[in-house]
Amino acid sequence: MTGKRSRPSWKSFLADTSGAIAILAGITMSLLVLAAGTSLDLVRAHDIRTELQGAADAAALAAASQTSRNSDRVEIDGRAYFQANGIPASKATVTEPVVVHDTAAQTVTVSATATMDTSFLRIADIDTMDISVTATASYRGTQSANAEIVLAVDGSTSVNQTLWPDSRTRMNIEVINQGTAFITQVDTALGSDAKFGAVPFTSYVQVNAATAPAGIQDISLKGAPNCSCAQTPAPCEGGNYMCTGGLQSFWAGCVGPREASLLASVSNAAGRPYPRVYGDCGFLRMTDLAPRSGTSSILNSVYINTVGNTFIPSGLIWAWNMLTPEIPFTKAAPNTDPNVMKVVVLISDGINSASPRYTSYSIKADVMAFGSTTGLHYTSRAQVDTLTRTVCQNMKDYGIKIYSVIVGPSDEAGKQLLRDCASDSSMSYQVLTRAETAGVFATLGRAVISAAQNGGGSGPPVLVR
Repeated sequence: MTGKRSRPSWKSFLADTSGAIAILAGITMSLLVLAAGTSLDLVRAHDIRTELQGAADAAALAAASQTSRNSDRVEIDGRAYFQANGIPASKATVTEPVVVHDTAAQTVTVSATATMDTSFLRIADIDTMDISVTATASYRGTQSANAEIVLAVDGSTSVNQTLWPDSRTRMNIEVINQGTAFITQVDTALGSDAKFGAVPFTSYVQVNAATAPAGIQDISLKGAPNCSCAQTPAPCEGGNYMCTGGLQSFWAGCVGPREASLLASVSNAAGRPYPRVYGDCGFLRMTDLAPRSGTSSILNSVYINTVGNTFIPSGLIWAWNMLTPEIPFTKAAPNTDPNVMKVVVLISDGINSASPRYTSYSIKADVMAFGSTTGLHYTSRAQVDTLTRTVCQNMKDYGIKIYSVIVGPSDEAGKQLLRDCASDSSMSYQVLTRAETAGVFATLGRAVISAAQNGGGSGPPVLVR
């Protein structure tokens, strides 16, 4: 007999379930381990995202709190704050954050990306994870701010005597007219919420000699060589000195700069006062903060009988003084008041032509044109331009918004100086012809009004996304 070999069929093979549980258990365990590992990577990523978002939020708020709100400074501060409070390198690799200051929207946005090395996700060929965050802080206020606005106006010969190329009339006349129109425009929009001051300047500034504020003392000739008191009783607090050759010098209200270490500061005017300067400084009398009715008229005499060269730091320092509640002027609100916007409008051709001159604090504090005398504290225009930038930055750090108007012909250094002084490049304007003047000052007025009505400095910044 011949037997027949039985061969297994596919049906019986598929129906055979012996050993299936072990196989399925192995596959399931592998998937569970992978899922658990993936969860650990995702938890790490979530923690890193939380830290990264917190650092971006804090950096955006800190940068938006920068009182000067100069775009370069805001962006530098935002990056520095993020990096100082960011994620340790042991957790992730973080690229340098991108900080964008939108002056129109009044926002600061910080964006950053971290790259995290994975652990279990490497099984799925995922070696790293990129985690990106964005934070935006707004410093646009929710209510209108009161405005304290000071016009620092260059009254030197270069501005006073220069003619407009399109009309052959003196530049100062139209600047006076449009400066007055600017005050009227802002006052009409803000009403009692606005106060104005005027600081016309050349080498010096001038106060009312009969009612000089505190912080200005008779120190420029006291003890000076070849000068003695010609007034009884001494010590000549009325300002009447007799100097070499019988020249009698009476103080007309001119005020000079302080010692070198205080040239960029308004602090301690009581302890280190501003010196009287004897001679003519062009009847450029300053007017302290007041409603429009007490201010606009001063612009009508800004350029009458002006003398002297241009020392822009002098005009800036006194505009700053006018915006502080400390002596010499005391009408301003503190810079800590969140509902007061402080503004300086600097109007000049930007060409510094004078430098302070000293022998000591108590004997001579004067300003002379370059090359006309020895003993200048700064010996070049570039040095005085650097001082000007320092004063501007200190003012912005104090919380003052600076707008600049470049009037008439100027060289590139002068134009760049005034652009740099402005709180932002969008806050610097240039007037080359008489025909442009009205439009530029009207645009300036709208910008100041908008800043005040949108909360100018009102309250702390807030996160908006």
